[in-house]
Amino acid sequence: MIYSPDKPLRTAYITALQIATGVGVFPDLVPKNIQTPTSYILLTSQTKTRIAVAKPTASSNLSDNFGWLSSIVFDIQYFSPSGFSNPGAVDDIEQQIINVAETVEVPGWAIKSRVQVQSIPLPVNTPTNYINRRVLTYQHWIEKL
Repeated sequence: MIYSPDKPLRTAYITALQIATGVGVFPDLVPKNIQTPTSYILLTSQTKTRIAVAKPTASSNLSDNFGWLSSIVFDIQYFSPSGFSNPGAVDDIEQQIINVAETVEVPGWAIKSRVQVQSIPLPVNTPTNYINRRVLTYQHWIEKL
């Protein structure tokens, strides 16, 4: 059986980021039944590419143990009233994400490398809010244990 790292990686990040940041962490979007918080992190655009056949272990064989190049996007959003901006709040959340990304463990998986691919500011100005927004992408080389 070929195992996908998507769900375990996402779950590890949601758990670790909720503890580290104290803000809401959601896959893809803030659920409708939750009032939109002042700040939150969305985990979006997970991608993966099978890159190598990993060495077999006692519990796996060569045909089902692959290495993956897996990326995940962290979309940080901080809402301020229109006419106000708080980029420092987004900087602080980004730093916490970086700290987690450099140390996160995924049960049942080995992370061979972690690379911050990019960090892009994408602020949004609406008639009622200014949204300090930053999109951070991390890439992992990950293998099933």
